[in-house]
Amino acid sequence: MHFRVKLWSFLVLLLVIPVMIYAGTTGKIRGRVVDDRGNPVPYAQVMVLNTSFGGLTNAQGEFDIIGVPPGTYTVQAAMIGFTPAQKAGVVVHVDRTTDVGPMTLRSEALEIGIEVTTYGQRIIATDVTATEVTVNAEQMEALGIDQFAEALTRSTSATQQGGEIHVRGGRGGEVLYMVDGMSVRDPLFGNFSIDISSNAVQEMNIIAGGFNAEYGQAQSGVVNVVTREGSRTNYSGRLSYKTDKFAGTDRDYSFNSDRYEFSLGGPEPLSRLLLGRGEEGRESGYLTFFVSTTGYWYNTGTPYVGFNNDFDYAQNRYSPDSTNYRGWVTPGDFLLQSDIMEDNKLFPLRQYNRYTSNAKLAYLLTSTKKLIFSFNKTWKWQVPYEHIYKYNVENEMVAQDIAYQWTLGWNHTISSKAFYNLKFGFFHNTAARDHGHNPDYWYPGTFPEEIFVRSEQYDGIRFLNQGEYDQWVAWSRRQVKRWSLMGDFSWQLNRENLVKFGGSFDYYQLQYHSIQYPYLYYTGAIQPEPWEPYPDQGVFRNCYKAEPMGGSVYLQDKLETEGMIINVGMRLDFWVPGDAFSNYPDPLSGDTVQTTNKYDFSPRLGIAFPVTDKDKLYFSYGRFIQLPELQYLYGANQQGTSALKIYTNPDIDAEKTVQYEIGLDHAFNSYSKVSVRAFFKDIRGLVGLMSGGTPPFDGQIYTNLDYGNVRGFDFSFEKNVRNYWGVGLGYTMQWAYGKGSSERDNYQLDDPKEIPLKTYPLNWDERHAVTGDLTLQAGEGEKMFGFVPDKWTFSIECQYGSGFPYTPSTDNPDYDLLAGKNYMRMPYHIEWNLNFIKNFSYGPVDYGFTVNVDNLFNRKNVLDVNEDTGTWNGNGSEIQSDPTNRSDPRRIMVGFFASF
Repeated sequence: MHFRVKLWSFLVLLLVIPVMIYAGTTGKIRGRVVDDRGNPVPYAQVMVLNTSFGGLTNAQGEFDIIGVPPGTYTVQAAMIGFTPAQKAGVVVHVDRTTDVGPMTLRSEALEIGIEVTTYGQRIIATDVTATEVTVNAEQMEALGIDQFAEALTRSTSATQQGGEIHVRGGRGGEVLYMVDGMSVRDPLFGNFSIDISSNAVQEMNIIAGGFNAEYGQAQSGVVNVVTREGSRTNYSGRLSYKTDKFAGTDRDYSFNSDRYEFSLGGPEPLSRLLLGRGEEGRESGYLTFFVSTTGYWYNTGTPYVGFNNDFDYAQNRYSPDSTNYRGWVTPGDFLLQSDIMEDNKLFPLRQYNRYTSNAKLAYLLTSTKKLIFSFNKTWKWQVPYEHIYKYNVENEMVAQDIAYQWTLGWNHTISSKAFYNLKFGFFHNTAARDHGHNPDYWYPGTFPEEIFVRSEQYDGIRFLNQGEYDQWVAWSRRQVKRWSLMGDFSWQLNRENLVKFGGSFDYYQLQYHSIQYPYLYYTGAIQPEPWEPYPDQGVFRNCYKAEPMGGSVYLQDKLETEGMIINVGMRLDFWVPGDAFSNYPDPLSGDTVQTTNKYDFSPRLGIAFPVTDKDKLYFSYGRFIQLPELQYLYGANQQGTSALKIYTNPDIDAEKTVQYEIGLDHAFNSYSKVSVRAFFKDIRGLVGLMSGGTPPFDGQIYTNLDYGNVRGFDFSFEKNVRNYWGVGLGYTMQWAYGKGSSERDNYQLDDPKEIPLKTYPLNWDERHAVTGDLTLQAGEGEKMFGFVPDKWTFSIECQYGSGFPYTPSTDNPDYDLLAGKNYMRMPYHIEWNLNFIKNFSYGPVDYGFTVNVDNLFNRKNVLDVNEDTGTWNGNGSEIQSDPTNRSDPRRIMVGFFASF
């Protein structure tokens, strides 16, 4: 497709979609203003102090203020002839309504000062019609959560299995991760690519089902993170450091870990001098900033044998062999090593290394217009543990990922009842995977083929020796670029209806290069393109470029009355796969590949009934669609082997889930509640493999053929910290069944499996899951029992799972030919984690220390089993005792922090 055609397509879409939409990043404040006799006060002025948000009450004394960012505020009501009234501690959450209730204005004749009352936050959000959890930075710190994805795994709605997170029984990759309304999920492989420093999080929303029409491209859940902005009145900063090396790296509880975090924010001092002051003497033209960075290095719970925790993983990882192609990452960038990291004696490379950086600039042009620029970046370099390489770490695979995203946003508050946002963003992700060399190193004939050991020679029999590689040695580079235009328009149509409408547009540039078996010549039927690297190498090749487009439009209404809240909406998603493979053969027809543009509608409905001031009944229904990971759509299908071939399919449709949920919340008081929910999911069009094709392109083809269903219920009890203690308890019972646990479940080299006629327990089907946490906390001046020092937090958490299913092999004594798949169960798993924080103060500086203990009781939970024996270590030999089949041992980290 020529650039001119793409440009015109983009401009046409801009004309068709008048207003753009993206995930919610603000909430709403509503209330009433009355006099001391309870009569409404019309046309009173209501302001959110220290912000530009505000408005007037209507004839009934009612007010609604929309577009307020999450945070804690003071709301003031004022009217001539009355003393102003303030409501302090008003907490605003994303996509929620905070009702401050009546605010009473008293006559100035009474000669009293401003009356300030404290907002009593309701523990039940009456306007929420789905399972939703809100977490802020303070709660993450109290539980020892360092990464925002960790918060999702602390819920019984999420199961972690096989390195993936499954929400309510869905496949991995069905969760949408968003930062400030922009997706940070890699469209090729479905994982989230950009992490956020925990001290940069203002608020995080976790939605496990029933999300509104503004959220798309997710079947199971949404994690929406809103990052912090700098204050316009004062500066704040924080520095923290944690390590488990406080007594040396040879301790059982040490993974040779270091972690630091730094953040700083506040008003940019030069902007007031250069940009001046705004209209009517109100300050505007100011610029605020917030920056944060995190570094994390550790050796995991399974470091390689033969090297102690001080082993330099960067040393000799890459030889200076000649190359004519390195992809998009230069050798120095790829390693960030030798000349840089080897000289860094403070934080040298470990087995796993990660850096994140986040920045946000906010410029208030006027009291109603705001410009925001944000930038987020994550760099990861790791040598994952693979058991056969236990004594051969030099030849193990090395992985590096570099992802960043910048966005430019515009916010315009038209009035207290209408505002819109526009955003333009760019996402860039590069990834590299290889075994320390490029394909030139393995040029056919360079090495004897004996060093490339076939799996049957080592699998369960022996380790790879020094200088050996497994036969699947591979080299790959991939790059994703995505340009996004999005925004939202919100309008409080009247007292009852908050309307939102808009759309989004994404344009992608994908490049992928993968060469497997580079020590053999390529002999496939499809000839490499001139731009492909190493065109004569590799039995399996997959080199392609693609430039698809996609987007969405939607309309939704939030209807709020005293007796019922309705969230109703409709969403349209579209996908334009492009013609990148129009010259390639279609395996099914033998003709060239033909693609069609895709369109899908997704209705959403949520209803909540506040039965009493302490009880809420709610129901939600939604149809959720998600485009499969693009790795299944795009591929050059260059395979020169007699093995059963796998072909991608650019004409795959979206996967579809229909979910129903009903729930009941009951508040015992203002700080404790219980919730009960039941849910059902019908999942269709999941990607799987189907046998077929026209010779010589016959094999297995990705298509929409798998099916699944999930049903279950969960229970939770929550008591916020009060009188020094708080507690949380959750329980989920669910059944996750389907015809395939992965896209390749029906692939077999010699004898393709037939698609199962009935569903079976999926690999992550865990019948029972329990989480619990206890928090003890004393604030400033609070001394438990009268003598325990103040300003500390202690929390202990427990997670239990009843065990995952597996299919025993024919050599297993419990094998049953008629039982089907996944009819045996692994042992249950349970883990306890502890966290302690002690705060001190010196003037404006708050400082202290932390202690984190993961796996407190050092329990070696079984994560996977040998199918022959049903045990984690097979026959007990060293080669079958893979440590990754069990959870990490206990780890103790201590740290300090200082903030102002």
